[in-house]
Amino acid sequence: MQCIAYSPYIREFFTGIPNNPEAGSVVTSEEDENRKYPPYKYQVNPNNMLGHSGNFVLPFADTMVKMWDSGAIFSVYPWSFKSALGKVNE
Repeated sequence: MQCIAYSPYIREFFTGIPNNPEAGSVVTSEEDENRKYPPYKYQVNPNNMLGHSGNFVLPFADTMVKMWDSGAIFSVYPWSFKSALGKVNE
């Protein structure tokens, strides 16, 4: 997860925090720039059973946001993400 978290596009997709605010967003679509929430929230389909109803991506995104919070949290233990990962294999 740490390797994925350092990918600029993945980080911005799940947190909405640009890699380099001075250089602009990695997500370049005008439609994406006008949205209030991070891009992943518009693509999660809670009715899709093949996608686990979004029960895997939401804890992942929550963990990503905690990791990239502006220094408020020094360490993050991904309890909800690990729990969701375990349920995927059931």
